[in-house]
Amino acid sequence: MLSKRAKPASRVTIIGLDGASWTLLDPLIKSGDLPNLAKLVDTGASGVLMSTIPPVTASAWSSFYTGRTPGRHGVYDFRRRMGSESTHREWVTSGNIGGPKIWEIANAQGKNAGLINLPLTFPPVELDGYMIGGMPVPPTRDDIGWPSGLVDEIVRETGAYISDVDLLRGDSPDVSNPEKCFEFVNEVERAAKVRAEAVKFLMDKYPTDLTFLVLVAPDRLSHLFWQVLVPAPGMKQFAYWEQELKDRMIEVLKTTDKIVGEITDRMSGDDIIAVMSDHGFGHLVEILKLNRLLQELGYLKFRPEADSGFRRALGRLLPESVKKPLREILGMEKGGRPKTSGGQPGFDPYSLISWPETGAYSGGGVEQGIFINVVGREPFGTVEMGGEYFELRAKLIADLRKVKHPSDDRPLFDWIEPREKIYSGEYLDLAPDIMYGLRNYSMVIGEDAEPPVISPWSQPRAGFHRREGIIILKGPMIRKGIKLARTGIENVTPTILNCWGLKLDNGMDGEIIDEALETGFRLNNPVQKQSFDEFQKQDGPSCEDSREMEDLLKGLGYLN
Repeated sequence: MLSKRAKPASRVTIIGLDGASWTLLDPLIKSGDLPNLAKLVDTGASGVLMSTIPPVTASAWSSFYTGRTPGRHGVYDFRRRMGSESTHREWVTSGNIGGPKIWEIANAQGKNAGLINLPLTFPPVELDGYMIGGMPVPPTRDDIGWPSGLVDEIVRETGAYISDVDLLRGDSPDVSNPEKCFEFVNEVERAAKVRAEAVKFLMDKYPTDLTFLVLVAPDRLSHLFWQVLVPAPGMKQFAYWEQELKDRMIEVLKTTDKIVGEITDRMSGDDIIAVMSDHGFGHLVEILKLNRLLQELGYLKFRPEADSGFRRALGRLLPESVKKPLREILGMEKGGRPKTSGGQPGFDPYSLISWPETGAYSGGGVEQGIFINVVGREPFGTVEMGGEYFELRAKLIADLRKVKHPSDDRPLFDWIEPREKIYSGEYLDLAPDIMYGLRNYSMVIGEDAEPPVISPWSQPRAGFHRREGIIILKGPMIRKGIKLARTGIENVTPTILNCWGLKLDNGMDGEIIDEALETGFRLNNPVQKQSFDEFQKQDGPSCEDSREMEDLLKGLGYLN
């Protein structure tokens, strides 16, 4: 007979703290501001969780869901690569993720699941349990959840549900305006409290074997105010209101910690708890107009209107308070594009490219990749796949490695490699043709055509993703109070399934985090695998809420 310590868990609770890093949390744990996280660290196993390359939310969560690396699940950004018929890049949904996901594997083995606010789960799909979609997700309405009527019930019973922080829809808050900054932080806290009430209601009325939720406060605060939360060495002294803002944000993080405690207190000693993030954070300093750089290097051409000096000068001179109503009067989107309807995309960074004269073009703002304009693959391809493709790609990589940053005359890129050096797997062909590291992720890509090539990021206190996230595991089979070596995000789901006594999918890249587990449990619970091919990548429902989704991602800096 197995000892109690060697038994698999009865239930599983996974709490995602989107964007959380030990750089932010450790000082607050040591100061006593986050007692619930401190207790989990003391009584469980914790360490640095390494995100994907690059640390993009969509790619990272997909790796967690499936236990696979990006080349094996096929998600590299919030948008799919363009197809052969149009430059439009469709939204990624859960149906586009290759490989069975943790809740599908659980369902197949008799366990039901409740999913709240997981990225890439809008539109929601049917499962044994319930699902409320997460980013990118439109404003709250009943069809963001499954089964039908669930979100309406939550609103009736708890008073509200907030799908995401409303102030991030469209342009980010005016970070030079203290009142707007405090308003934003207050909204982040309100969204966290509202989500907590929804989660507690669902756990009480519709208990599930797996409860999986994502709280976004660390990510939303860090995107706009990382350099207030974690000042850089030598940074000038805060203004009085900035110090007050930091104190207010710490209160929000304390609220998040309280929510973690309220949820984990509902679990028994036989259950396993995982607290994790998809990536960490660091300073955001600059923006690179990569398509403009590709033009300078001779690999891309813009259409003549992209260089309209009058249009750019007017855009720079007019304040947003004037430009916004003017666009509304003229029926135009920001950037001079006509407003769209019927769910068609309003954001097209490729509309100003002269495709017949272009051999390569930039991927998305955080995708950190370059695509070759291939004949038959891209809608206006110019480069034949084969010798011409490999010759142009090698030349472009060599040219980019020579580019220096004007401020320090050091290489602009940390590294540049063909995609097969970074990824492998059945979905390699969906990846950008060239991948790169850019100033330790302190620089993001601007997708418009406006010069200059490099400029300061518009929000002086901003942060952006780093690979170093967090992982905390607690359960009867988890070693207590130990620090784990760095481990990849794809390793967490295999570990949870093994602790739960379930079989793993035999297509997973991830491995069990052995050092987290008690020796007796590992000996008595060997890893079991089987094929869950019925949950391989499906087309799934498409997303028709392009404008609303784009506004959310623009506010976060994913589209810029």
